[in-house]
Amino acid sequence: MKRIGLLVDALSHPYQNEILLAAHEESVRADVSLYCLAGGEIDIHHARNSIYDLVGEGDFSGIIVCSGTMARAQTTAQLASFVRRFAPLPLTSISIELDAFPSVVIDNVSGIRELTRHLIEVHGRRRIAFVQVRTPEGELRFAGYRSALSDCGLPLDPDLLVPGEFTWEAGVNAVDVLFDQRKTPCDAIVGANDWIAIGALDALRRRGIRVPEQVALTGFDDVDEARFSHPAITTVYQPVRELGIEAFRLTLRQIERQDVPLITRVATRTEYRESCGCVLSERLDAAVGPPSSRAQRSDLSHERERVSRALVDVAPSSKRMLQNAWAPGLFDALVADLLQQTSDAFLSALRALLTHVQHDKRLGSWQRVILVLRARMLPLLTAEPRASAHAESLFEQAHMLIAAQAERAQGRIRWEREHLMNVLNAMSAELRRAFDHDAAIKVLVKHLGKLDVPSCFVALQPERPSPGAESRLIMAYDDRLGTEVELCERAFRSGDLIPVDVRPARRHTMVMEPLWFGDDARGFCALEMGSPLGIVYETIREQLSSAFYAARLLRAMVDETTRREQAERARLEGEMRLAERIQTGILPRDCQVKGFQIATDMQPAAEVGGDYFDILPFEGGCWLGIGDVAGHGLDTGLIMLMIQGIVAGAVCQRPEASPRWVWRSVNSVVYENVRRRLDRDEHATLMLLRCSGGGRVTYAGAHEDLLIFRRGTGTVEVAPSSGIWVGILPEVEEEQIDEREVALMPGDVLLLYTDGLTEALHPERGMFGVERLMAELRSVGLGSVEAIRDHVLRATRRWAPELTDDRTLVVLRYLGAPA
Repeated sequence: MKRIGLLVDALSHPYQNEILLAAHEESVRADVSLYCLAGGEIDIHHARNSIYDLVGEGDFSGIIVCSGTMARAQTTAQLASFVRRFAPLPLTSISIELDAFPSVVIDNVSGIRELTRHLIEVHGRRRIAFVQVRTPEGELRFAGYRSALSDCGLPLDPDLLVPGEFTWEAGVNAVDVLFDQRKTPCDAIVGANDWIAIGALDALRRRGIRVPEQVALTGFDDVDEARFSHPAITTVYQPVRELGIEAFRLTLRQIERQDVPLITRVATRTEYRESCGCVLSERLDAAVGPPSSRAQRSDLSHERERVSRALVDVAPSSKRMLQNAWAPGLFDALVADLLQQTSDAFLSALRALLTHVQHDKRLGSWQRVILVLRARMLPLLTAEPRASAHAESLFEQAHMLIAAQAERAQGRIRWEREHLMNVLNAMSAELRRAFDHDAAIKVLVKHLGKLDVPSCFVALQPERPSPGAESRLIMAYDDRLGTEVELCERAFRSGDLIPVDVRPARRHTMVMEPLWFGDDARGFCALEMGSPLGIVYETIREQLSSAFYAARLLRAMVDETTRREQAERARLEGEMRLAERIQTGILPRDCQVKGFQIATDMQPAAEVGGDYFDILPFEGGCWLGIGDVAGHGLDTGLIMLMIQGIVAGAVCQRPEASPRWVWRSVNSVVYENVRRRLDRDEHATLMLLRCSGGGRVTYAGAHEDLLIFRRGTGTVEVAPSSGIWVGILPEVEEEQIDEREVALMPGDVLLLYTDGLTEALHPERGMFGVERLMAELRSVGLGSVEAIRDHVLRATRRWAPELTDDRTLVVLRYLGAPA
């Protein structure tokens, strides 16, 4: 059976998910197996990219590359170099034109050009800013903006151009640059995508600038959030599924040695909404056009072609609908009901049509089709009041039917997502307690059916992946055959992705997800597609990667402990060395976080304690963790390492989670492992902080109070810490965990520390103390974070030269929202 490969960077975004769904549907029709390799962006060195190295030119019949998402900072020449590794396979690029390779692209230039001209010609805007993204797609959209200005005789003003990325933050930053930094007057902002427009809308709203009265806004892509924002965003609808469909068909035709065009352009459609100043009646006027002459009901069939074209022009679904002749069918059904004074034909045809497109998120947009149909038909019936009244009744019923179907569709989508998220959360909780491969695989198999994954294969990859290298299959599962097999150390050729003898014999679509943690690529899993939500496969990958990483850490700890037990005389000394290596070895090596400056230091005592801190960046901020395990030696080091692994796994899976949720998860696992399994009574202080854009710091847990140096006043504030220690109680409800929040202004400094500093003991004058620590911070708070760190540590060393307990210090300065 033919196998076609689809290369995407990830499936956690709607764009890539729609490409996969389109290619999957086409592969079912063509009876071809599809393998989606969800690696990463090729211009970034990342462990997840290793999955691309597993396959070569002989492993697929053809390749589809989702180029627009895989190389956002690459030139087309560099991207072409990447895809040439698969030559001479038939290959199709999506979104970016590659020389010598057939490409399916959106008409980016015309979409932005039409939007910009609309702002100028319809709404009279003259000072139109543009948020420019330096990617191939971004440059094309910028070209459309330039072309529109030229068409309308307006100059290109550099002060109205703001560089950015395809993110919400770029829109916020654009408003800041235009209105605060440059103080450049503008009456419209064109975003290179919807997220930029949504970010700009939020930033304008915070400044009290009205949209569209004072500043008009437009975007590109027509994401869900653009439709449901207030006001709704005027945008360019990008028919993503058509990209996937055309790319698959072109690849299949190449496999069959048919000629194909080098460039296939897919047309966009402008969606005029409130953010540019349009209202619904104005938008419909253009679609309706001039009224037809009056006609008798018996003559309505003469309007069939004209009305059908108007309906197709405003329909929200893709070209595939045109092949079903839906518009003439809907018109014929309406005419039949008008002639016979019935309602069954028209409403039945509409109901069938809505059923056909029920998975379209834009189902409610079919209201426009009825509005245009009404506007086209009623002028034809003015001579027959009875027929006109009957038509009005039919149109009203049609609107109600669409509204009901759209509401049910949204309800179904919400229920499906909630169900899947509940299953994934339950699986995550169980995987956090699985500390070896076998236990993790059993948890995975238990939940695959609930996640609508028919088959799954897990393999460990070689250190240097290549098509000819050997991978090791450790699990094969196929629910449709009623078989569940666990295979250990089963070697097979990596380029096969799944051993041929256990691969499903039926046509199948596999999502290939790499298993990795940090810079360590461990293996990959093949998940047969059942659920249409790509986030399901991404989450399985994240959870399984974290479980394998935890298992690896545990094996390392167990092996190390066993080895140390062989030499009783050297046990204590060996434990201390190992504890210090554990404590310092897992410290974050890279403290760079956008929007913040961070300096850290940990000084282990001779009798190593259990100090812990970690910095875990995410898009838009970072997680901080700091704590202290009671006691000294290897046991405290192992528990500290356990806490680090659990926290890292939890926030990697859910960076948006609340600190109280992560703290509760850590407490549950630590209590289970330490109290019940190890039969020990260690516990730990632990505070978890989530630092996000805008200087917002949310924290929970019991540890030393936070100290905050305020740049504006030169004062030091105390943010109190409260709660209980980790590992004391088996379960703590979230409402019992005190979660607090502080706000940092640009230049403010947050100081985290352990009691090794405040309890540093002077032989005559007592402990160093919090008040002295605050005074030292106040004296040097305007210095760099490194200068603050070094000054505080010198002060504690002068006070207590002997290091009797670990001393840990984290200094964080908030710089403001990242550019």
